[in-house]
Amino acid sequence: MLVGNFTSLSQFEGTLAFEWAPRMVRSFCGLMRPERPQAQAYFYDTWRINMGMFSFIKEAGQKLFGHKEIENAAAAAAADPAAKPTLDELNAKAAKGIETYIESQNLGVTGLYVMFDGATGSVTVQGDAPTQNASEKVALCCGNVGGVQSVTNMLVVAEAADESEYHDVVSGDTLSKIAKEYYGDASKYPAIFEANKPMLTHPDKIYPGQKLRIPAEA
Repeated sequence: MLVGNFTSLSQFEGTLAFEWAPRMVRSFCGLMRPERPQAQAYFYDTWRINMGMFSFIKEAGQKLFGHKEIENAAAAAAADPAAKPTLDELNAKAAKGIETYIESQNLGVTGLYVMFDGATGSVTVQGDAPTQNASEKVALCCGNVGGVQSVTNMLVVAEAADESEYHDVVSGDTLSKIAKEYYGDASKYPAIFEANKPMLTHPDKIYPGQKLRIPAEA
């Protein structure tokens, strides 16, 4: 999200071009991670960086870490900078927990790197995804986690494809009902189930607050 005080559109555009854009390029090129110089080649040669921002229901999802503890540490660090090392440690542990969860799904992502900010409940994920499907599944792995309310996906995608739509599950939803809403045919629910595997292990095991991929074609 771009934040600043602007008095005109031209001032905003100038700031975007000369201040924020270089920062974004540095991030895209992997300069945040010196051990990944190959990201620079990907950026200039293919422009397949799959940057997207997604919102999630903070209280829903996998329980991978104690997000209340991190929120308390964030509040303490805001009041007293001396408490920041504790927050940094908890953020790192949370990021590692998310990273481990992604790796357990065997999505074929390499160079995976996850950052978590407990003060905002935000996740940033970098790495190389073999397909658009894998990239989107990684974003869901990051976001369908208790304590996470936004995900910035900066994965480099080897094979570009159309992006999926997304659906936030509410009470009373079933995959059949969701398929009827998006495809006009409840019997097409297996397409949604397949699009959310292996994170989704059974068509009936969805829960309120969960974000699901809805593939472009069913």
